[in-house]
Amino acid sequence: MATDRVRVAVFPCGTEIGLEIREALGRCKHVELLGLSSVESNHGRYRYQEYEELSLFVSEPGFGEALVQVLQRRSADFLFPAHDDVVVWAAQHQEVLPCPVLGSPWPTPKICRDKLLTYRYLASIVRAPKRFPIGDGTHEFPLFLKPRIGQASRGARLVTSEVDLAEARTQPEEYLLMEYLPGQEYTVDCFTDCQGDLRFVGPRVRHRTMSGIATDTETVRAPDLEAMACAINSALRFRGAWFFQVKRDITGAPVLLEVAPRIAGSSGLWRALNVNLPLLTVYDRMGLTVAVEPLHLPARMDRALAARYSLGIVYRHVYIDLDDTLLINGKVNLQAVAFLYQCFNHGISLHLVTRRRAYVREDLERLGLGRLFDRVITVPETEQKAAYIGEREAIFIDDSFQEREAVRRVVGIPVFSTDALGALLEGTPPWGL
Repeated sequence: MATDRVRVAVFPCGTEIGLEIREALGRCKHVELLGLSSVESNHGRYRYQEYEELSLFVSEPGFGEALVQVLQRRSADFLFPAHDDVVVWAAQHQEVLPCPVLGSPWPTPKICRDKLLTYRYLASIVRAPKRFPIGDGTHEFPLFLKPRIGQASRGARLVTSEVDLAEARTQPEEYLLMEYLPGQEYTVDCFTDCQGDLRFVGPRVRHRTMSGIATDTETVRAPDLEAMACAINSALRFRGAWFFQVKRDITGAPVLLEVAPRIAGSSGLWRALNVNLPLLTVYDRMGLTVAVEPLHLPARMDRALAARYSLGIVYRHVYIDLDDTLLINGKVNLQAVAFLYQCFNHGISLHLVTRRRAYVREDLERLGLGRLFDRVITVPETEQKAAYIGEREAIFIDDSFQEREAVRRVVGIPVFSTDALGALLEGTPPWGL
């Protein structure tokens, strides 16, 4: 398998973890991706070209049999878990699965899933948060409350009075009441190879978070966090990508928050610095000798919600305007060109429709677009662009409302302005494949 192209099933593919795996592996020549999900409404269906839904959740009876059937039918070579519960389930059921799981062996996922187990297991080598009984009623605030088992910061909150503990007192065994840590928070991304050697340690600051995901994160040098990574790696059996989170106490000392034997949702920052953690995980399991050579540059990544669209249209032809559409202020509209090459890759005919009479070919050649179009149509001022569009399976793109409205009325095809180009990029393929 060392030089083969492998099929990697990602489940569930619509999590932030699954979407990062898609970004990391989607253009790799050695990998074919299959996105799986138990949820009909998820972003993975827009990002994975091969996609299938399971009828059961990981916690439901019969899930294992359903997953095995899909993995066999789809000829999956590996399963890449993309949710903490699936990480645990897959490691525990590796023997019944038809392909290897990309992740750490049992019992590491079990220990990491429960923060109390994690703290107890690592107590002798790293500093864990000080913990307090929930029900004694004599606390000094502020404190911090979080579930023993959870993700995405759900249920985690600052506690400033006994009133804030009312819910936790009804289920004290499910929560941890801990010291409040006022310092900087970090994620430390790591990679451990098949020999158990820690090959990469990447600390980064969590400047801003949303639902537990770092949406503004920056690389840092932190020798104390690198030493902590070595200590954790010596105590637990990891394989592939994993991470841990820490926060500094009032003295500046790092305190462990959690450990997870999977990639972090914002670990894609390291891809900008030549470290692709999902790909290293795949290559390591393929038996390839991997080299980890990060670029030693400062890097910061800011994230926001991304949109993908499904418009329910099929088209074989694209008609697009030149000035103020393909070219804006004399420069190439990069979003428009990305869309045109997306169409070019799938055999969709491209037609340039312009009212400009001078230097059209010259400008296209100068900008490297001379051979992109099947036709270049110059429309006289006395005629409508609609008169030059004969196909029904077509769309029309123009910055002018008047031009779009005329084409819509006369030809009856979908029309789009430049601000809608994002809706045509990397969504459900318009070519019907």
